[in-house]
Amino acid sequence: MRIAVGIAIVLAGLTIGAWIWLGKPAAPVAPAIERSVGHASELAEPVTLQQSELPAAGEVSSPVMRETASLPTIQSELAKPSGTVTLLRVHLLSKEDRSPQQDMRLTLKAADESGSSCSYVAGHRGRLGECPLTDKDGWAEFEVEPGRGHAVDCNELDDRFDGHEVPALAKGEHRELEILVPTQDDVVLFGVLVDAENLRPVADGTLQIQGDRIFSSIHSHAEQPDQPAERIELEGSPVRAGPDGRFQLGGKSWKHRAVSVTAPGYARTAFLLALGHSAAADPLEVRMWRSATLDVVVKDASGAPILGASLKLETRGNLLAQQGVLPDFYYPGDELWSSKTDALGNASLVDLPPRVPLELKVYKKGMGTRAESEPLILEVGERRRIEISWGTGGRVQGQVLDGNGNPVAKRRMWRVPSEPARTRPMILERYGEPAGTTSTDEQGRFQFGDIPVGTWCIGLAPSSARGSSAFPAYAEPVQVRWPGEDVELVLRVDAGLYLRGKVIDPSGAPVRRATVLGEHKGSSMGMQDETDKQGAFKLGPLPRGTWILQALELESVHAPPEPMQVEAGTEGIVLRMQVGASIEGKLVNGSAHESSDCFLVLSRIDEDSVCGTAGAEEGKFKFGGLVPGTYLISARDRTGSIGISREISLAAGQTVKDVEIELLRGAKLRLRYEGEAKYASYTIFSGGSPINFNSLEQGGSAEECVPTGAVEVRWANPVLEVTKTEAITIQVGEVREIVWDGKP
Repeated sequence: MRIAVGIAIVLAGLTIGAWIWLGKPAAPVAPAIERSVGHASELAEPVTLQQSELPAAGEVSSPVMRETASLPTIQSELAKPSGTVTLLRVHLLSKEDRSPQQDMRLTLKAADESGSSCSYVAGHRGRLGECPLTDKDGWAEFEVEPGRGHAVDCNELDDRFDGHEVPALAKGEHRELEILVPTQDDVVLFGVLVDAENLRPVADGTLQIQGDRIFSSIHSHAEQPDQPAERIELEGSPVRAGPDGRFQLGGKSWKHRAVSVTAPGYARTAFLLALGHSAAADPLEVRMWRSATLDVVVKDASGAPILGASLKLETRGNLLAQQGVLPDFYYPGDELWSSKTDALGNASLVDLPPRVPLELKVYKKGMGTRAESEPLILEVGERRRIEISWGTGGRVQGQVLDGNGNPVAKRRMWRVPSEPARTRPMILERYGEPAGTTSTDEQGRFQFGDIPVGTWCIGLAPSSARGSSAFPAYAEPVQVRWPGEDVELVLRVDAGLYLRGKVIDPSGAPVRRATVLGEHKGSSMGMQDETDKQGAFKLGPLPRGTWILQALELESVHAPPEPMQVEAGTEGIVLRMQVGASIEGKLVNGSAHESSDCFLVLSRIDEDSVCGTAGAEEGKFKFGGLVPGTYLISARDRTGSIGISREISLAAGQTVKDVEIELLRGAKLRLRYEGEAKYASYTIFSGGSPINFNSLEQGGSAEECVPTGAVEVRWANPVLEVTKTEAITIQVGEVREIVWDGKP
């Protein structure tokens, strides 16, 4: 599936590679071992857990790191290493009963580098970027680089339990780190399945907790597109909902597990197994849509049916998930339905979700793959019949020239579906999936044949590794308006244009791990890079034109510099971070409901924009790296409570503390986007100030917690340059639905 990537407020971390290296324990010597608490110095005193101190059901169990000097020694099966090795020994224990946790994978990361990829090792010792297993006594070891800070992640738990900091070790030092992790169920969840149209109970539903995704290496997904490239493990036995649609589940919130829901006549949906709705009187409402069916007949150019053609319908799994008031970052992978044509060329795909984009591909060995230009969107309960005529499509041919007018020869090219109204060029991403490929000849000429009617982006294929090609993966939109149409396209692409420079802090020191964002002025093209230890960055290769640069610091210590405009090919760029201001405060629960899992949004009200998000730990929050301005913070929790801070004015470098936000029962908006463009965004305003921002895929929906009173939803489609504002007044506990069709 294609993934839209742009310059966003919240940045995803960049993945880094790892090399497999399996170390062998040295001869057993008993060096003196320093015992460490990492960064959790406030928990350094050993504590004996009594039964009354164990987490109650519904309470989030956070991992704890403690000194181990006064704890009973557990003999590990790992041999004691030689003193010439700088070694970190990690002891993983249950937070509830301190039992050792065996066969848990741990990852060692460098504190000054992003990314959390790891290479599996068979034993209990690893190095940087590796993830060994804990032994029967809960121990794992890492050989570390002296003088460098590190962090340890617990792979089996969700991201809330990552990043246990390890201060730098001296050369030859041996240190032990104890990590206490939750191991017991903490969720009791009551819910009810209802029909999304009439809110009547859905009987005979089945709920199944999902486990990890398992990727298949048996076949190539490109060669057999009708076969899934992954499967999802299941946890426990399925649970049946009652005739009244009601159900009860138990589980572990700290595993970040999804629950798959099916029912006869309804499309599959899913939701996150999380805290909240722990009372039968306050069930989680799971809305289900009646499923749709697609009947397809596949014929060749002469009108004869094609036997044995494989059909695949695909959509992003997150579009099937229930939407909550908190961003759960539920990424279950792609959802796939498949079938094959019979002797009459007929095939049916059943149990399809309505109102979501379904991408159709047809594959037959010897004939290749045919992908439609636009996704199908079926209505609730609809049964639709379509006909595909293979070999009757249009043709796009043309030439690729460099900046000097010379042919660009022997270059791979991609054809990818595009939005119908796209008029601007784009940069193709290497993780995308093309609908068709070809190559330029010695004269730079190319041709794509049998192209279905629709809008396509055609351009140079991205290289397998960023920066390995002198040419950018530049593509332009073309439209095939009728079957058999011939379209000419000339692409002009410059080679070797980069933006190079460095990011420095206010004192002039290099800033490592800063994200540098580049946006092409007047188009939707963008690119990003992360600075190295010297603060250096390189964006490219790039298309010609003016680029707008911005830098953001991962730790949000310094404020970003003013955006800089430069021409592609500029060298020696210096982006200087500014002295950052910050806001600190706490949440106060003023509602009768138990609060859990709060999510905060930072808005700059003097610019009507949302500029940051954060979570709250033990009811406390902090936003840093802010520029001078007037801000507002809104907070919401999973139960539907919301609060808004006072206006906060910040000067350069100023810190404002003791900001309190009281959470009160609010209302809910269910927002849905059904326009023709693939994406749209919305900003929610309350009292004239922005309190949240989000974007939706075509057919996507979201649930937002809002304060009572006057609320505005301001929709925008940046590609079509269309906006719309919808104003409502909403009461406590009320639920309102707003659907935007993408029109003004």
